[in-house]
Amino acid sequence: MKSNGRPLCATAFLAFWIASASRAQNLPPVNPQALTTQFTETITLQPPCLEIKQIRLWIPIPSDGPRQRIVQLSIHAPVPYRLTQEGRYHNRMAYLVFDHPNQQPISVEVSWVVTRYASPQLPSERTVPSLSALFLQPDRLVPVGGTYAALARQQTVSASTPYDKAKRIFAYVTQHFRYDYSDSSPEYGKGDVAFVCSYKKGNCSDIHSVLVSLLRSLGIPAYIAFGFPLTGIPAPIPLPTEGTIGGYHCWVWADVPHRGWMPMDAADAIRWNDHGYPQMANKLFGALFLPRTAVDMSRGRDIVLSPPQKAGPLNYFIYPYAEADGKALPVNWHLQFKVLLCSPSGSSS
Repeated sequence: MKSNGRPLCATAFLAFWIASASRAQNLPPVNPQALTTQFTETITLQPPCLEIKQIRLWIPIPSDGPRQRIVQLSIHAPVPYRLTQEGRYHNRMAYLVFDHPNQQPISVEVSWVVTRYASPQLPSERTVPSLSALFLQPDRLVPVGGTYAALARQQTVSASTPYDKAKRIFAYVTQHFRYDYSDSSPEYGKGDVAFVCSYKKGNCSDIHSVLVSLLRSLGIPAYIAFGFPLTGIPAPIPLPTEGTIGGYHCWVWADVPHRGWMPMDAADAIRWNDHGYPQMANKLFGALFLPRTAVDMSRGRDIVLSPPQKAGPLNYFIYPYAEADGKALPVNWHLQFKVLLCSPSGSSS
């Protein structure tokens, strides 16, 4: 859909930003109420040698939910595929098997269109399946209880409600941890809570693992969600309407009594604060910035795929994963996006 040759999204945002720029130079971009984006992913595998008998490939496929709707899913591959879903977190994937591959590169293309909503399209109690008990348990690198429970209690000693406790934990994480812009951490992106609590710096996976650990240690179910952003921080004005995505982003959901499932993005709150936008950072307890969370691909850690892989659980499942005769095989992927439509709002919430 276009208006005078310009995508509707760009037209609406540009008008808002021009008016805003005349009033204030330090105003963050408006958060849309809905954002529709087409993603196209190209996956390439190189068989390591002629002796390989079988290559198996799992590709993350986003699922419908209260905050997103998936349409026009298309998979082009040289072999048949089937859509599967793992049983623990209900993450969806495409599964392909290449028997007796030669040494020619294998190419697969996946595309879909997703509409993301700032507000859930279903009642809040249906936002996430009933997995609260699961989301109180520790993960391999995300401990619960012990010193982390003591730390969480210390940070929430004067908080009287679960909501207040969650907000205090969010504030603690955003104030005491730094974002690792240089990728200098020796454990960068692993989400190893013990290491991050000592190093005090990491990426979104690291920072949000700490947030999940502390929330769970207080008895508040929480999990990490992985997806893709359309832009970095600070977000440019105007936002890009097409481009190439270089990596994932992640955020946290917490089941707060009497509030339902709430989103939190402590890592981006740190980044917005670092760039002088505290008003944007403050919004990310209870809300998401859609251009940074344009599609939700998967959730959870220690993922056993469907059918199960042989090389052990995945720390997270956001990129395609392959095995050659049971051993992990490198996968090259290239992801492009094109914004089709967005509905702007008048505020950044």
